[in-house]
Amino acid sequence: MVTSPPRCQSCGLAPSSAKYWIEGANARMFDEILKTLRECPRAEYKIEEDLIRVLPSTPDGFEVVIEQIWEDHFVVSFDGWHEDFFDYEKALECFFMGLSNRCRLKVQERGGSRSHWTLEYLDGTDWREGSSTQRLIHQFWKPVVTTYLQNDLLRDNGPHRYVGAEKSLSPR
Repeated sequence: MVTSPPRCQSCGLAPSSAKYWIEGANARMFDEILKTLRECPRAEYKIEEDLIRVLPSTPDGFEVVIEQIWEDHFVVSFDGWHEDFFDYEKALECFFMGLSNRCRLKVQERGGSRSHWTLEYLDGTDWREGSSTQRLIHQFWKPVVTTYLQNDLLRDNGPHRYVGAEKSLSPR
């Protein structure tokens, strides 16, 4: 029987811990990620206490991270873009999508510093914009330089688990 970690008395939230991540209900998420990464010969990744970090495999790629914040709260981040999830299946779909060639980041920099990230996903043959993240403090007076970053560790060979992630990442 799996037990949850004790909840914080002041806020009522369950803290994240490596023991719970590895032995708890979400162990299959951790295992599935590792199984998939082991099948990708170019995948370089790091396992930390409550997260898995996949490093870019090319200069035009981006880092993909999935982190368990609390028992049912996950954050997936691609470079400077990030999204919170309260369903590990949706977090998993987004994580895998970030490793695929069906996802790219539109990155804007000002004065040599990245300031705005927009997730784009492939819808048929067209790229669609998803959600965006930006820094509040940036050199707004400098000209914008836009680049695109894309991973290709998971190739599009037909329907995958992560194709449903686009719906949850649409602009708000």
